[in-house]
Amino acid sequence: MRYRRITLAAATSLVAGTLSSAVLSAAPADAAETSVALPISQYAHLLVDPVHQELFFSGGPGSTSLLVTDLSGGDPRTIPDQPGAAGLTLSADGSTLYAALSGGDAISAIDPVTLTETRRFGTGTGSAPVSVAVAGSGVWYGYTTAGGQGGIGTVDLSAAAPVAEPRSGMGTWAHAPLLTARGEELAAETPSGNSVHAATFHVTPSGATPQADFGLTAGAGEFDLTADGSALLLTGPTASSLQAFRTADLNSATPSVYFTGTSPNAVNIAADGTVATGNGGASGNDVFVYAPGTTTAMNKFDLGTARLARDGLAWGADGVGLYAVVGNSTNGYSLLRLPEAHLTDTQLSASITSGYAAPTLPYTVSGKVAAQSAFPAGETVQVTEDGAALADVSLAPDGSFSFSDVHESAGHHDYGLSYAGDRTHRASTTSLGADVAALSTTVWAEPTSATADSVVLSGIMGVQNKLAAVPAGLRIDVTRVNEDTQQSTQLPSVPVTPQDDFNGTFTIADSPGAPGRFTYTVSFAGTSWLTGSSGDVSIFVPYAPTLALSNAPTTGTVGKPLTFTGRLTPAPPADTGQYGVPAVTVEDESPYTGAQYSVAVQPDGTFTFPTTPNSRGSHTYTFSYGGSAEVVATQATAIVNVTGLVTPLSVTTNASSYTRNSTATVTAHLGPAFAGRTVTFSATPANGTQTQIGTGTVDSHGNATLVSPRLTKPTTFTVSYAGDTQYAPATASRSVQVH
Repeated sequence: MRYRRITLAAATSLVAGTLSSAVLSAAPADAAETSVALPISQYAHLLVDPVHQELFFSGGPGSTSLLVTDLSGGDPRTIPDQPGAAGLTLSADGSTLYAALSGGDAISAIDPVTLTETRRFGTGTGSAPVSVAVAGSGVWYGYTTAGGQGGIGTVDLSAAAPVAEPRSGMGTWAHAPLLTARGEELAAETPSGNSVHAATFHVTPSGATPQADFGLTAGAGEFDLTADGSALLLTGPTASSLQAFRTADLNSATPSVYFTGTSPNAVNIAADGTVATGNGGASGNDVFVYAPGTTTAMNKFDLGTARLARDGLAWGADGVGLYAVVGNSTNGYSLLRLPEAHLTDTQLSASITSGYAAPTLPYTVSGKVAAQSAFPAGETVQVTEDGAALADVSLAPDGSFSFSDVHESAGHHDYGLSYAGDRTHRASTTSLGADVAALSTTVWAEPTSATADSVVLSGIMGVQNKLAAVPAGLRIDVTRVNEDTQQSTQLPSVPVTPQDDFNGTFTIADSPGAPGRFTYTVSFAGTSWLTGSSGDVSIFVPYAPTLALSNAPTTGTVGKPLTFTGRLTPAPPADTGQYGVPAVTVEDESPYTGAQYSVAVQPDGTFTFPTTPNSRGSHTYTFSYGGSAEVVATQATAIVNVTGLVTPLSVTTNASSYTRNSTATVTAHLGPAFAGRTVTFSATPANGTQTQIGTGTVDSHGNATLVSPRLTKPTTFTVSYAGDTQYAPATASRSVQVH
């Protein structure tokens, strides 16, 4: 008979950016489930002896022997004289099989090698023990008391002469309780109406200490302790699922329920904590397998028309296969062997989780072998890249893994990942495509100076998002285009200097030789892992001449011509419309006058500026050219000291000799006639100080007259003229006698 196994795995696919991953779980082969008819008409309990590779079957009340088979259910043998054998258990070292003989009021000890009873511990007339468990140094059993209630007793194996003894202080039971144990944890339960009476104990060398004793809203049925003894799992015909309670206080454990489809009637927990439970239904899934701490079945089995017997599940000696006893007393019993019950499907997936798939940049491939049970130490994922094997990658207990890779050039790479499976996990494979793409680059430049003789551009090169530093040894190609003439010139390439900020810098020095509009194109050709890039920068090189005076007088005279000559180097461009009128501006600044002139520039850049100064004093001539966006300003300065004209000035008196206390008439003559000019008269007595005695305004004849103060000594009269814009200052004197 073949039974249908329901797999939980599914094929999925993943496509993310430049990555693609097909996630596959190996399809399980048809499980080699087998069914063996059992030569029994009654069934109570199944015990697997992994040490001696045997199966023990008890029949419960009314039976007279134990059935023994090999691990495949074959080679049937019997152990006789085991009346009403129900509960079965093995000693901690597996050397002794204990059976609760409900029809023999005893606990029998059996050698699993010889299959003979070696000892029998009487539990008292009418005690009818139904269960047996090993905890600590004792064999514990559930029995019926003389008063028709239930009790718990023990056989202390550490005693010199072990005997079965009832134990007090272990609760009040309406019926003989069922027992189960793990290590030092002991649990008991018995039906109580539509609920169950359960109790837990912690067993020490000095006895059993009660931990919790409650009536639970769970159907009374089969039960088991988790591998670590921390939780009690209960089945029952009135419950819709397997329920879990903490042994410490019998409050709900986590998880608290395990789905069984309908009322569960069997539970068995493997040494690693894997839970097998089932129901006796006639349709749908009958057996469910849960990884420790999970609530989603990792395997489900539909037993077809066969019905699971109460307490009919037991894990095989390998911890992978599961035995199920099916049938009933009317139609007989069979042993089903589900060899892959503990095998869980796996799903292998992977993706690039950190880094960037680019040449020279390490990136990390992370993945997971998803399963409902943990992975043991030492499990690995096998990896190939483009068909070549890479190092195996270790799995974490949760199935996660990661490895790093790096490539020197761009291209597509295919990873093959496979998990070979282990004793409890099926194999799975996946593939991952990685497109290693060259990193993009950027280049740009800006002018730092621009003249006809010297254009300097400073530039920066960068790599995409600074994912990598600009390496040494790169060069930038440079092309210059004169936008006025469309002449293109290839300039020497320039090196890129890597910087600490991952960028690179470069400098372009050029001498275009003429003013105008130019476009410089900077370009990077690219490498195996960097894409090429380019950028343009447009600049205007202004006309920047030098103005120099080749002839510049330093002295001059009012009214006499002067000539200045100079040159603009280089000569102004022919396109005067672009660069302005080619003319030099001349400013003449002096104490008396100021003027501005414009002087034409010849095609060869020379210019001549003739001028005649009309005022005396220091003249500053400033020659200027340019001063716009198109022309750089330049200038030169010349200073000319201009001498004024000689001023004719004379002085006369009305006499040459005067008597004491008389006055003199003094006449100044400024000629030619300077009508309106002012002269100053001063007198200096003999041995005295010169004193101003008055001023006079020259008339149209050039004369100005003044009557002096009374004279007491010989006196010298002085007339002075301060000068004007053209004539220089002048003085004249006349001395007279006084007696």
